[in-house]
Amino acid sequence: LLRKQVSDFSLMIGMAMISISGAVLFVDFGGATGGHSSPWLLMLADVTVYSCMFQLTAFMEGIATEAALPGSTSYCSLEILVTKQVIRIDTHVSKATL
Repeated sequence: LLRKQVSDFSLMIGMAMISISGAVLFVDFGGATGGHSSPWLLMLADVTVYSCMFQLTAFMEGIATEAALPGSTSYCSLEILVTKQVIRIDTHVSKATL
C-alpha cells in the first residue's frame, strides 16, 4: 500500500470477494453424520470472514476520516466522526462487561 503496488480500491474489492467466498463456507452442506460437513470448514469460514471484514472496516473508517470536513459544524465533521467512533467502542465494551 505504501508503494502503491496495489490500489486501495483493488484491495478492498479483493477482500470483499474473499469474504463473500468465505461466507459460502458457513452453509451447512450436510455431512455424513448429519452435523456440519466439517468443523475445519466452519473454522476456515470464520477466520476468512472475520479477518477480511475487520480490515475492510478499518479501510472504511480511514476513508470516512479523509472525507470528513475539519472544523465544520455539519454531520460530516471530523469531530463528530471521532465522537461516534468513541461512543461505539464504549458501547461495545460496556455490553461485553455485563
